[in-house]
Amino acid sequence: MRERKKQSLERRKEFFVWFGPKKKRGSERRRRELQRLVFGLFNFFWRGRARASPSLATLCRMAKLADYSKFDKLVDSDDEQEEVKKMASSAAGGGEGGEASIFRMGDQQQAEFLQAMPTIASDVAPTKMTKKGKEGRFKFEHDGRTIYEWEQSLEEVNLYIEPPEGIPRNMFDVVISHRHLRVGIKGAPPFIDEDTGGPVKPDESMWMLSDGEMNINLQKMNKAEAWDSALVGRGGAEIDAFTKEEVKKKLMLERFQEEHPGFDFSGAEFNGNVPSAREFMGGVKRS
Repeated sequence: MRERKKQSLERRKEFFVWFGPKKKRGSERRRRELQRLVFGLFNFFWRGRARASPSLATLCRMAKLADYSKFDKLVDSDDEQEEVKKMASSAAGGGEGGEASIFRMGDQQQAEFLQAMPTIASDVAPTKMTKKGKEGRFKFEHDGRTIYEWEQSLEEVNLYIEPPEGIPRNMFDVVISHRHLRVGIKGAPPFIDEDTGGPVKPDESMWMLSDGEMNINLQKMNKAEAWDSALVGRGGAEIDAFTKEEVKKKLMLERFQEEHPGFDFSGAEFNGNVPSAREFMGGVKRS
């Protein structure tokens, strides 16, 4: 064995003879650096293979990384089915381990049990879409009856009401205040007595009768403010989320058209959520 090592060492020495003497291959320091470099490469490719296999300590560290005990508390689908069966057994009066289960219930018992089980989507009430009336106005109904229709622009909100026929104009009682609207007939309880969806300018607001329809014009205190409802109260008056985006888009286009009258913005589109027409780009210009 020792002879083989000596022979191997001799072969390596002969292998590096090509470095030559100092006078032909440069300085002694340079020659030694090259020798160390080549010796290092030789050890890496020939002797390093013996160290390629991982040590016991490395294998232990790898085993710790592959520790799956943290997943023991997770419940798989089979366990979930067992839990449902246990719940069904308890609901039917059999208790855990009893013979009663949802699969042995009668039709009526199964229906009652499934109705009592918690659900995800079915327990959430679907979004109620805002109904529209004449000329795309928003319609507010109560008990199946249309109370009023309304629409808005940058500066105003208009309500449209169909009053009873045959009542003269001077018999109507319409009071518009800063945040409240009352509509009725004199000597009778008001037909509408609600807060407005936003602050208004009472002195600039008005109402009128035309072709059997009452139009109440409310001038917005805050120009370009988007109202979610014309009047507050009596649940259902607020428009849905999709319609709110439509209103915001409409107000933004009206603002662009007002500030840039030489351009046509009728076909403009918005990507993502529409910004507030009142706050966008430093705020709306006061008129």
